[in-house]
Amino acid sequence: DSRRLIEFGDYLSYVFKNDKLSDGHNAWRAKPGDFKEFDMKDGDPINTILLQEDILKGQRVEVFKVEGLIGSEWIKLGEGTTIGYKRLIKFDDCTPSKIRVTILETREKAAMKRVGAYFAPAIDDSFNSMPISNNPSGWKVIANDPFTLDMSKTMVIEGFTYTPDPQKESVFAYTVEISNDGKNWKEVRNNEFANIKNNPIKQRVMFKQQVKARFIRFQSLVGIDGGNAPFAPTQIKILTK
Repeated sequence: DSRRLIEFGDYLSYVFKNDKLSDGHNAWRAKPGDFKEFDMKDGDPINTILLQEDILKGQRVEVFKVEGLIGSEWIKLGEGTTIGYKRLIKFDDCTPSKIRVTILETREKAAMKRVGAYFAPAIDDSFNSMPISNNPSGWKVIANDPFTLDMSKTMVIEGFTYTPDPQKESVFAYTVEISNDGKNWKEVRNNEFANIKNNPIKQRVMFKQQVKARFIRFQSLVGIDGGNAPFAPTQIKILTK
């Protein structure tokens, strides 16, 4: 929904406002085999490299690679076939002292406009993600089916994540309800994990608006194979503000 798009835009602004290279904005020309090294500003980790060609001068890069100097060794972080206006290279978190970009193949001389290095946290990190399995202080599971949680105090809740268990049937249709006294319940979500059978990855569900509650209840209506597939504490994280 529109609110979630705004939140995602804020996340992107947060990530890309902090370029960790000290000299990545200097344009340079490259023929096949040319490379350029860039110094990191500090010892913070990175997991994303941004590359840009000056496309007003033509899109010419055909093959490139990106390496990081970790200790005394250059480690390959990524590679690709084109760059164009903008290319993002994602890799595992690491803390290099330098970044090296090599243009392996190009039509004539490539006009490189910019190189940037960033750390993009997992999207869940933009929220306080409360894993129930870690038993936050005072939280109690008071029923298993439907899975019902007492958070011991009123919390502001944004949504939740659900991670399928490959050894068990996954939830397909479900409802989520909240309560302040454990007796009177209000439904805040009634939906399906639409493609979970073909794509059994972590599902992220955001409520239409923030809600305040002490109790939250997850009711599985049917599993992906038509059976009973209750939610389990190890599969749920509550997204709070």
